[in-house]
Amino acid sequence: MTRAVFNYGAGPSMLPTPVMEQMQAELRDYQGRGMSIMEMNHRDDAFQEILAAAKALFRELMEIPDDYKVIWSHGGGAMQFSSVAMNLLGRHPERKALYTNTGFFATRAIDEARRFGKVAVVSSSEETGFDHIPALEPAL
Repeated sequence: MTRAVFNYGAGPSMLPTPVMEQMQAELRDYQGRGMSIMEMNHRDDAFQEILAAAKALFRELMEIPDDYKVIWSHGGGAMQFSSVAMNLLGRHPERKALYTNTGFFATRAIDEARRFGKVAVVSSSEETGFDHIPALEPAL
């Protein structure tokens, strides 16, 4: 690498050089197993060991109590728009989700929540081009 690039955008963060070097070295042969981690079946013992270590380290880093689960899933943050609404509204038609509309991602979350139940936008800065986080108004 000839120069360092700094990533300030959403998504993956920069990795330290020693981590990148270890990844490069193990790309073809992960820990002498004769295959890359990208070639492993997610049910293989080798991958399960990696997953268990990642969960343990994440649990330690985030101070997650033992009575909570660590779940790895695809979909990124946007997937949570439906997951949160589905879990909180679910099969309860009497429930209503209250949202503050602060722009692009809030609008996406509101639209997704409407698929699962009633939604009330209790505050919004849309009229001023989403230039501030609005004060809360009484729920509808």
